[in-house]
Amino acid sequence: MKGVLFLCVANSARSQMAEGIARALLPPDVKVWSAGSRPTHVRPEAIAVLSEIGIDISQHRAKAVAEIPGAEVDTVVTLCGEEECPLFLGKAVRLHWGLADPAAVSGTELDRLVAFRRVRDELRTRIATKPTAERVEEGRSVMTAPGRRLWLVAAIVALAVTGAWFSVHRRSAAAAQAVELTNGRAKLFDFGMGVCEQCKKMKPVMEQAARELSDRLEVHVLDIRDEANERLARRYQMTVIPLVVLADGAGNELWRHEGFIDFQELSRAVIARLGPTTATQTGRSGR
Repeated sequence: MKGVLFLCVANSARSQMAEGIARALLPPDVKVWSAGSRPTHVRPEAIAVLSEIGIDISQHRAKAVAEIPGAEVDTVVTLCGEEECPLFLGKAVRLHWGLADPAAVSGTELDRLVAFRRVRDELRTRIATKPTAERVEEGRSVMTAPGRRLWLVAAIVALAVTGAWFSVHRRSAAAAQAVELTNGRAKLFDFGMGVCEQCKKMKPVMEQAARELSDRLEVHVLDIRDEANERLARRYQMTVIPLVVLADGAGNELWRHEGFIDFQELSRAVIARLGPTTATQTGRSGR
């Protein structure tokens, strides 16, 4: 590991504490940054609880992902919990540590400090293990190369047996782009990463979209950890996941939504841009 980037939405609490702790615990030749998709300001509670363990981040400031020298980053750790996750598009190992946002805690000053200390201590424990390319997404266990191969084979077999995702097409970006050139139907892309909470919540929404909107469009669920999918993600200038993009047959963007969206809202957006689906027309004629 040569350069590690910690990401959360506001770059105000979790990622700032992670940056400070990593600078203190990792070898001096490892470069450390933090950033956010919508940076605000460093929370005073983050400064206070790190000061309690001898780490000074009082001079830190909130930064946007675009400010980070991407070519020097080889490990990215996202820290979002229930909210959408910032996205770093680049060649890097991607880890996800889903931690609740202490800045979201209300109550007394003591209540907030307790929440910040809890996240601080969890970060200190995880960073002390020196996250590497072999550590799985949640950062808790290590898998050897043979183990990863066996896990991949098992996952493929399980998907084949269960028929998971029904008619939702998991395509590489190259395959999706090939379809764009030969098929005039609109496309609905769901870009995500299976370990983020909002990405998991999108799964049943996209399954329903594949069932109920398939007469007007194709549904593609794409994991941005796949390098080919990342290239397509760049086309739509992604900054957070999950990202839902409605595109025409040539792949030109018609509409987008960052973060989780329920099926009703998604359906309304599609109908507003493509017109009623067969299902909605049938529903109207039956009333």
